[in-house]
Amino acid sequence: MPNKIKLAAIIIATLFFGLMGVKDGFAQQTLNLEDAIQLGLERNFAIRIAENDARISENNNSIGNAGFLPVISADGAINKRIEDNETRYGSGAPIPDRNDEGCQKPRLYSYGVNASWTHF
Repeated sequence: MPNKIKLAAIIIATLFFGLMGVKDGFAQQTLNLEDAIQLGLERNFAIRIAENDARISENNNSIGNAGFLPVISADGAINKRIEDNETRYGSGAPIPDRNDEGCQKPRLYSYGVNASWTHF
């Protein structure tokens, strides 16, 4: 008895779901070659990504993004150091020892401007 109930349930479900797919008296809609190609092109993600990349490239196509405008940069630096020199000549030397602690304070200034421009 339970096998007959299962069989009847399967038959009813098959008929129910089969009738749900019926449209205008046909179980399935036929697809011609042109429609199949069009549907494949619309749903192809690689083509969608390529189209989006082309749109992004069109938006980014400008003189500034292409590198045609000049680029100007400037930089500078100051180096300052303190030199402590201590000189010892030995015990019998006629020259006295020297200790120049904090006397030498050389400064080095460097600066520059750079400009570059793509001509082609």
